[in-house]
Amino acid sequence: MKGPKIRAPRCTSCEFLRTYNIGYVETRYCACFKKRKPKRFRKADPKYKVPSWCPRLIKPPMLRLYRLDSTFSLPEDLPDAKRLDHLSVNESHYRLEREEPSILTARKFYQAVKKERSIEKFVRHIELGDIIEIDDGIRPYYFYCCDYATVVQVLFFQKDRVGALRKAVLGESET
Repeated sequence: MKGPKIRAPRCTSCEFLRTYNIGYVETRYCACFKKRKPKRFRKADPKYKVPSWCPRLIKPPMLRLYRLDSTFSLPEDLPDAKRLDHLSVNESHYRLEREEPSILTARKFYQAVKKERSIEKFVRHIELGDIIEIDDGIRPYYFYCCDYATVVQVLFFQKDRVGALRKAVLGESET
């Protein structure tokens, strides 16, 4: 089975990209700068990939680890990771465990875990069922830790719903 498509970040889906066509000439502007006029792309800038001067780009990427909340437990029938290329999880059952800079991009992380067959070399104190987020500022990628040698991409994960069920049921405030 094919692995997930993890691509380098692109400007084409950015909400701040402005494109103007005058005849055969296309002019692109980045309107992501606050309180400044949009910046024009130069000829030397990449056509589709995010340029190095983009204000949304985070260098180095951020790694966030989401752990299953203590009020919930792992399901008895964990999916067989070798047969899956993506997975869906319930965000409200997770809480943010920690946040730190990552030495790898999402693509390099996935390839390295696939090659080395060990997640613990890249992420400290990982447990089964954890969600690993690697965010470059443009698009975050999420991975589910099935075992200590396999990760599966999580396609839909809403960060704003993390811990929502615990707050609603138990009436806890944010910490």
